[in-house]
Order: sequence, then structure tokens, then C-alpha cells
Amino acid sequence: FVYDSARSLVIGGSLDGSFYALDTKTGACRWKFKTSDGIFSTPLIVGDAVYCTSLDKHVYALSLDDGRELWRFATYGRIFATPVYAEGSLWVGSNDGRLYELDPKTGRAHGTLQFSERITNAIAYNPKTKRFFIPTFANEIYALTRT
Repeated sequence: FVYDSARSLVIGGSLDGSFYALDTKTGACRWKFKTSDGIFSTPLIVGDAVYCTSLDKHVYALSLDDGRELWRFATYGRIFATPVYAEGSLWVGSNDGRLYELDPKTGRAHGTLQFSERITNAIAYNPKTKRFFIPTFANEIYALTRT
């Protein structure tokens, strides 16, 4: 779950394939968004949007206000990894072994990078060194600098 203090919301996904936005004062469900498969990742809030991934192979951008879908992006593998915001882009690893760089406003891919194995965990980013660390399911960790 993630917390949005401005809207008094807690947002999280479930194995039932839904993202839930709960009011932190009343516990009431303010909105719900249904995907077609389970959710293992933690949503990410940037600005007025929440970014979510699902085992249905999609990345979703949803409005924090009402849960309306802003865009969706299809990958070729199930997504367990939590999205990361860095360098003005959204970064998501997938079970297809690719790291996707997405435009957070439109969902269009700026680029992809293929790895030797599935990416099942969130990548890490060091803003001081501008280095990305990508863990794979094969217990590898790649350290990359964007050029």
C-alpha cells in the first residue's frame, strides 16, 4: 500500500486483480480499479496519478481522484515489480526480461533494455551517481548509467 496524504487515501492492490483506494479517516472504499489478473507490486504515486502493475502484463496510470484509467501499457510478461520514478520517466521491469522506460504522462515507451532473466523486483536508482541497479530472477544485479 501507498499513502496519499493530500487526499487521505491508502492505495493497494490485491490478488483479486483490483486496486483499492481507501479513505484513511473512514475506511470506506473511495474507488476501485479492476485488472484481469492478480497484483503483487506496490503502487507508485507521482503527482496526481498512481502507477500500478499487474500479472495481466500491463502497467496502468490511474487518476488519484477517481481511479479513472489514464493510460495502460502492455508488456510481454507478467509484472511482479513495483514501478520506479527517476529522471522524469517511469521504469518498470517485467517477467519478459525487459526494463521499460515509459513517459509518465502518455504511457509511451521511450525505450527498452533486454536482460538475461526476468525482472521481478523494483529497480533501484541512485540520483547522486545517476546509476540504475537492476536485479534479475537469476540473482544478477546490473549497474547501469543512462547515456
